Amino acid sequence: MKKETPLYVEIWRQVAKMVETMPKSTVRNITDVVKLLLEQAEHREEQQEPEKKKPRHIGTLTQTEPPLSVMAYLFESSAKSPSTLTEEDVWGAWDENRIEKRSEGMVVARHPEVCPIFGDSIPYKSVTVVCKEEQYQDVCYWLEYVHGAGCIQATALLPNDRIAIRSEYQAD
Repeated sequence: MKKETPLYVEIWRQVAKMVETMPKSTVRNITDVVKLLLEQAEHREEQQEPEKKKPRHIGTLTQTEPPLSVMAYLFESSAKSPSTLTEEDVWGAWDENRIEKRSEGMVVARHPEVCPIFGDSIPYKSVTVVCKEEQYQDVCYWLEYVHGAGCIQATALLPNDRIAIRSEYQAD
């Protein structure tokens, strides 16, 4: 009698086929998801009564009850939700009709300008942002929210505890 292949093995085989053409950051996210699926499969195989568990951290992923869906995790930003900054603080504010820009936010240069910090021509839909060191995580969140995960291409430490960040649009 042939032993049936466990579900998690089949999932792993399907994921392995898909990751060949994906960026490394996406592959890392998929690996975390597969680890969770393996744990869930082991949990089901043991047929234990589900207990209420506190969330626990596995790398950048937080396992919760009920678990995150695979797609919700894969498309979740790698940066944590901002605690102090808003999208307008980073990207600038527009008028109510989104016709006129009221402020530039933290953006110091955008396409087609020459970047005053990195000294190069800024690629299409890219920006350079300057923030305080303590704002770095919040700024990364809003850059990834607009440009997509993995958008941060360069950083530079500046005087007065400031950081310059180059963000490039990821959907091209």
